[in-house]
Amino acid sequence: MFAEMPIRTKITAVIAGLLLALIATSSFAIWKMQVINTTVFDLQTNWLPSVRALGELRAGSGGQGGV
Repeated sequence: MFAEMPIRTKITAVIAGLLLALIATSSFAIWKMQVINTTVFDLQTNWLPSVRALGELRAGSGGQGGV
């Protein structure tokens, strides 16, 4: 069946397949970047202020910080 198709149809099918693969890969990458952005925003708003406050407490207490 594929051997009887004209070369133009074969090339068009290959290019269409590559284009679909490119779109799928790009969509996945954009989705993962949004997940990373959400995680970084959570770290920035929830965790970083706590770490800063702990650092200030540690510096203010005069502790050495070793285990």
